[in-house]
Amino acid sequence: MLIFKKRMNSLFMKDLKAKILRSQKERTRAGFHMGSPAYGYSVVRGKVDEKNQNVNGIRKINPEKAKVVKRIFEEYVNGESIAQIMRNLDDKGIPV
Repeated sequence: MLIFKKRMNSLFMKDLKAKILRSQKERTRAGFHMGSPAYGYSVVRGKVDEKNQNVNGIRKINPEKAKVVKRIFEEYVNGESIAQIMRNLDDKGIPV
């Protein structure tokens, strides 16, 4: 009996893994981001689709953080090292 339960559990887990992966692929193809937003982006809350269901995975640019991202790239292009850029941000009290 125990062997049967182990086998059924194994089959269930493989099936669950396949369903989750399929769902994630469909969401990605639909244009949604899977995972946490990158620095400079925020999650859009309260969006509802045509079926009146909440929509998750939509990102928008966060203007305050976008300024920091632009600053980092500008300093890097101007020859600053990553360590120096981080020190500059720390000195200004800018959290990253």
